[in-house]
Amino acid sequence: MREISKTNKLLFFDCVPFNIGIASLAAYLNSPDTNLSEMWEIELAIFRCSVDGYEINTEETDKDALVSNILERNPRVVGFSIMSSYFPFFTGIARKIKELAPEVITVCGGVHATIVPEQSFSTGVYDYLIIGDGEEGLRKLLNYIISPEKADIRTIDNLMYRDSVSEEICRNPSVPYHDLDALPVPDYSLYREHIHNTFMMVKFSRGCPYQCTYCSANTLNKAYKKGQKVVRSMSAARAMNVLEHMLRDAPRTKAIWFVDDNFSQSFEFMKEFLGKYKEKVNLPYRVFANPLELDEEKVQLLSRTGCETITIGMQTLNDFVRRDICKRRETNEDIFRLSILANKYKIALYVDLIFGLPTESFEMIEAALPFAAVLQIGRFATFNLVLLPGTQMVDIAVVHGMISPQEKGKVENGDIIGDFSFFGSMKKDNKRYMRLAVMLSMFPLIPVFLRKLMVRLYIYKILPASPLLRNIFYGFYALISNRRIDKGHIIDHLRKIYTHVIHKAMMGVNRSSQNLFKLEFTTAKDGTNNER
Repeated sequence: MREISKTNKLLFFDCVPFNIGIASLAAYLNSPDTNLSEMWEIELAIFRCSVDGYEINTEETDKDALVSNILERNPRVVGFSIMSSYFPFFTGIARKIKELAPEVITVCGGVHATIVPEQSFSTGVYDYLIIGDGEEGLRKLLNYIISPEKADIRTIDNLMYRDSVSEEICRNPSVPYHDLDALPVPDYSLYREHIHNTFMMVKFSRGCPYQCTYCSANTLNKAYKKGQKVVRSMSAARAMNVLEHMLRDAPRTKAIWFVDDNFSQSFEFMKEFLGKYKEKVNLPYRVFANPLELDEEKVQLLSRTGCETITIGMQTLNDFVRRDICKRRETNEDIFRLSILANKYKIALYVDLIFGLPTESFEMIEAALPFAAVLQIGRFATFNLVLLPGTQMVDIAVVHGMISPQEKGKVENGDIIGDFSFFGSMKKDNKRYMRLAVMLSMFPLIPVFLRKLMVRLYIYKILPASPLLRNIFYGFYALISNRRIDKGHIIDHLRKIYTHVIHKAMMGVNRSSQNLFKLEFTTAKDGTNNER
C-alpha cells in the first residue's frame, strides 16, 4: 500500500488542450469561500499522445507507465471529467489506478457521467460520480473525505455512491448551480497551452433549450427534476468582468470564441454585453447561434461589435430530415435568409452537416446539393454521424435498423463511441461521402455559377476522397479571407495536416514507438488571488 501524504491532493486527469469544466471547478474549490485551499492542493495532469495529436490511442498507450506517473504525484483523489468519446480510455486509467493503488479515491463527472450515470458507475472503478454541475457536490465530497464523521453523505447534492453498509448504489438529487454570477473566474492557468494560444474559448451560460436528437446537451437537462431552471446565464456585467480577468491571464489572445450553446438567445444580454465588449475588448470573435433567433437587428449588432463568424447546426440539406430526425425547427428558407444577412454584414456563416443520418440516403443528399450551391457559406463543416449515449438518436438508429439492440447496449455503456461510418448505408458509401465533403469545402472559394456547374456535372465523383484535401481547402479559405479570426485557424489546419502526414509515416514504424506519451502537470492558482 502506498503512503498517502498529509497534504491532500486532488488531481484532475485530462487529455484535451482546454476544459472549461475543470478550470471552473478548480477555481471554485480554491476560492476562499469554500475553506478547502488549506486542506487540498489541486493539480491537473494533461495526457499527450505521441503521434495522433489529441486523439487517444486506447490500445497502444502503456497504462502502467501512465498511471505510475500519476501516482508519483501522490494524489488522494483523482478526478475525471469525461466526454463519451474518451470514456473507455479514462475508465481503463481509473481501473489501473485501482489495481496499483486501491486506496486512491476515483471520482467521475462530466458529460458522460451525467447522461448515463448507472452505466458509468457499474464499471466498478469509480468510487463516486458527480451528476450535473459539480461545484457544490465536489466541495461537499472533499469535506466528507477529510471528515466523514462530520458530514452526512446523503446530503451531498449530485452524488452517486455505494452505501458502505448495504452495498446498494445510491443517487442523491441533482441540483443545478443557479447563480453563475457568484462563481469565481475559471482558472485558465491550469491549461498553459491554451492561454498561450491566440484564440480563447469562453462560456457564460449553462444549459441548452433545444431538443436536438443527436446532441447530449438536451440529455444533460434530464439530470435535473422537471421544473428546475437548467438554462442559466451570467449577467452581462459579470460576463465582461470574467472576460477581462481571463484576458489578463492570456495576453497573447487575438480572438475570442464564445462557446455558449446559443449566444443569440437573449437580445438584452447581447446588447449590454457586446456594447461593453466593443468598448473594452474589441477583438474579433465567433459565436454559436440558432437561425430562428437571428434577425437583421441582431446580425447587425454582431457585425458592428466584431463578430467574424457565426456557426449554426444545419446538420442536413433536407428540411424533413432536419425536422423529423434531428428535431430542429429551422427550415432551408430560414438558413438561406440568414446566409444572405450574414453576407450582407460581412460575417462568415459556418454550418455543420452530418452525413449518415437515419432515413437520409446518399442520393437524398446528392439531390439537395443545388441548395448548398446557392448558400453564402464560409464553411461547410462535414461530419459522419456519432451516436452519443443517452441521446434520442440512438433509439432512432435502432428503429431504422442502423444498429442492433445489442449494439445500442454497447453505445450506452460507452464501449462504442465514435464515427459510425461503418454502419448502415455509409458502410458502402463512405468514400462518396468524403468526395462530397471535399467539394463542399471548395464552395466558399468559387462563385455560385461554378458551384452550380460542379453540382450539375457531378464533379465530386472525380475528386479524391481525402480528409487532407478538405482541410487544405479550409485552410486556403482562411488564408485568403480578410477575417482575422479565420487567419488564426491556419495554424490549426496546418497541425491537422502535419498530424495526418506523421501518422501515415509512422504506420510502418514499430508500434512500440507509439507507446510514447507525456504528462504535463500544472497546479491551480491560490484561491486568495482568484477574483470573483
